[in-house]
Order: sequence, then C-alpha cells, then structure tokens
Amino acid sequence: MSHTSSASFTSTASTLFSNDFQPARSFTIHAHGIPVIRIPGPSPEIEIPITESDGKPKYKSIRSHRWSSSFVLNDAQGQNVATVDGDRFSNFPLRTIGIELNGKGSDDKVKMKRKALMTRACVFEYGGDEWAWRYGKRNEGAKMNGHTLLVLEKNKISESVRVAQLVRDKETDAQGDTTKYRAGRGGRLDISRELNGTMEVLIVTSCLIMLKKEIDRRGNARGVPIIQRLVS
Repeated sequence: MSHTSSASFTSTASTLFSNDFQPARSFTIHAHGIPVIRIPGPSPEIEIPITESDGKPKYKSIRSHRWSSSFVLNDAQGQNVATVDGDRFSNFPLRTIGIELNGKGSDDKVKMKRKALMTRACVFEYGGDEWAWRYGKRNEGAKMNGHTLLVLEKNKISESVRVAQLVRDKETDAQGDTTKYRAGRGGRLDISRELNGTMEVLIVTSCLIMLKKEIDRRGNARGVPIIQRLVS
C-alpha cells in the first residue's frame, strides 16, 4: 500500500469517529435487503437477527408474515422490548411511525418521522431531547469503496453530537452475505458508551426503521414506471 493510500485510509477511518464519537459496543444487523432487479413485493425477510460482536444473539426483529407492515423487537430471551406500528408503509412521506417501548421499567411511545419532505433524514424525540438519523456525507467516509454510513445524532441547541452509526462497507457486506447494491441491507451498528437500556433498544429499533424505509423507497421507485405505463 502506498503512502498516499495509507493516508487516505487513516483519514477515512478518523472521520467515522468524528465529534468525539467513541463507540463502546457494536452489534451486527443481519439484514440482506433487496436487490435492484427483483419481483415486486415486500422484503421476504420475516426475521432479522441482531448479534453482539462475538456473534451471540442480542435482539431479533420479527414480522408476523411477509406482507405485515408492523414488526416487534425481541431480546435474546425472546421477550418483547419494542413494537413498531404499520404507518411506515404509508405513501405520505411525513406520516409518523409509532414505536412502543416495552422494556423493563419502560412504557413509552415514541413518534418517528421524516425531518422534511425532500430529505431521507428522520427525527424522533425521547427523554426531552431530539434525535436524528441522517445519511453520512462523503467527507465522513460515506460512499467510498462501497461504503455507506447512517449517523444518529443527538441535537443540542448549539451542535449535533454523534451517538451511534451504522457502517456498511465491503467487510460488513461480506459478513452479511449481501452487496452494496441492496437497499435495506444491514451492517455494523456502533453505539456510544452512555446509551444503554431503553435507549439502546430505541436506537436499534429506529435503525431498523431506516433500513425498511430504504426498501420502501426502492419499491416506490420501481412502481413509478409501472404506473406510468398503466395510465399512458
């Protein structure tokens, strides 16, 4: 490897942990996603396992059937810790998505929605704070060598602080038996030290929603030319 390549790699790696973000733990979301060319319809994945860095089961996302627009998140013991309603499949972009947290000591309902009409970023409020998922920028290492990045930030008055991120690159694609061309594919979810318990569940659940929204967008994009042919 040349000095230039080494410097580029170091720069890219450092941008992944900008804003003093130092993840304390990582999970792997084993979602295959959907390819560009496929038969129209929902994702065939009924269950999406989430494992710890050593491969031990941590959570599992489960839909009751392929066409279900809702899912539950269970922990490693099979206990339900979160439930997501079916509003995520609404054609109205700003429709809110309901997340019910059912963990120990928690009985909260959180609403997640797109930040604005013409953006893929989504926001939710919890614990008196605003949290926002957005797609990483090129100068943060996104879209380099098949790398895409989802970033969760805690929005403060003067700044936004990164608290979690979903890394999707060649390494995570190989581990998940998927490719960079598949919408809704999983990856490595890094979470900061201070966020655990109920907040950890909310991070995992909201990240899964972001992945499922990718699948929805690809399905909607495929439907446009079909509709155009039908009405022409």
